[in-house]
Amino acid sequence: MATHDAPGVQAHRLLLVDDDPDLLEITFELLSAYGFDVTAASSAEAALAILQDRNDFEILLSDVVMPGMSGLQLAYKARELHPQLKIILVSGYPNPAIESGHGYLGDFEFLEKPYRVDDILRLADEG
Repeated sequence: MATHDAPGVQAHRLLLVDDDPDLLEITFELLSAYGFDVTAASSAEAALAILQDRNDFEILLSDVVMPGMSGLQLAYKARELHPQLKIILVSGYPNPAIESGHGYLGDFEFLEKPYRVDDILRLADEG
């Protein structure tokens, strides 16, 4: 697939996490086409293992609602491991439902599904 070489778009190393295999594949392909260096994980547990082995990611992009460890729980653990990591959480569920017992979404960047690649690009390039 061709890469998106828009002016000002900088390649970012991104860890993508989603338990829905179709969404994971589509988002992986789309972000790769926009120049992101994407590594995919199909669960928060798998993503955490990757983050424990690697420290070269700039961005964690994770779905919030997943079986087992939630994306919000992953975000807190990722922040402990890599304080400089930009964390973007996404969900199609209302905030109170996904925050229940797992923390506060306001601690991280958040996008509602469906989101646009431009939203990811904007957040990736923000200081």
